[in-house]
Amino acid sequence: MGSRWALSVVAAAAVLAGSVRGGGLDPGAMMPVPKPKPKPSPAVPAPHKGRIYRHAIGFSFWYPLGWTVKEHDDGLQLIPPKPAATAQGPSELYFITGESVAGEGIQHAGDVRVGQYLDGEIRKLSPTMVRAGQPATVAMAKGQGVLLQWQGRSATGNVMHARAYVAIIRDHGVSLIGLGDPKHVQGRDAELRRMFASFDVGQGTIDRQLVGAWKLKAVSSITNWSVWETAWSRAQAVNEEQSTMALRADGTWRRVTRRHFLAGAGGVWVEDNSEKITEGRWFAGNSQLYFLSKHNAWDDYRYQVVRGNQGIQLRLASGTKGTLWDRVP
Repeated sequence: MGSRWALSVVAAAAVLAGSVRGGGLDPGAMMPVPKPKPKPSPAVPAPHKGRIYRHAIGFSFWYPLGWTVKEHDDGLQLIPPKPAATAQGPSELYFITGESVAGEGIQHAGDVRVGQYLDGEIRKLSPTMVRAGQPATVAMAKGQGVLLQWQGRSATGNVMHARAYVAIIRDHGVSLIGLGDPKHVQGRDAELRRMFASFDVGQGTIDRQLVGAWKLKAVSSITNWSVWETAWSRAQAVNEEQSTMALRADGTWRRVTRRHFLAGAGGVWVEDNSEKITEGRWFAGNSQLYFLSKHNAWDDYRYQVVRGNQGIQLRLASGTKGTLWDRVP
């Protein structure tokens, strides 16, 4: 942004210099032609007004006034003011996605593997999309990213354009992707670049009231009592799981789940006694709890801490399913 404004100032100064050089003495007059009155210097452009979006995992970026950020399970949608649309639907879509690249040796968004991965993701949106041109470097407030572009056609035969501003920040690949009518997507380039330039991944936040140990016990059983069953086909099963989850103040978590499963029919029984340990980092904010495991598995839940006669309990919900955890004294 700064170099663009500098270029505008230089161009304006050149115009002013040209008008001054045009002044001087008129050969057909006895008096000098008065020099033009000095024009005011170009005003310093006002800063672009906007807001800062901060996610609990530590990701943040600036976005202009008039734009809206909408959270989805698999990313963030950016909605511009007065988005273009037709009777068939929106003509432009913008969203931000991120993924861990820890341990993969990817240090820069120009890595060929980044482009190959995005080629596949863009084709999922429209199988006709083909990469156009070479990756271009994009300046950021912290480091550099790249711009990748694709061309193709929609299911109705309309020309489609996609562009992805991509950066590797603290072992995370983050992308701002625009897709739609070339006129609209390319017309948003200046705003998209400003947002992309502000991308940052910080430490993340945690909710202190979640720090501590929590336990969950679940028991389920099934028996087929139909009169049409025999001793061999009448099956019975019982499953008991006990989990203990530690959410530590340093942002790490560890969950131990012990399972006892017993199933049988016709005098034949199968038993399983197993233990599973998972651990990683956790983040929480705005009633959303996020778990990132050491194997880069990702889970998120809506949460609520409830205090009542049963003590302190933690309600976790994902989709239509929920669990109730009790705080360990």
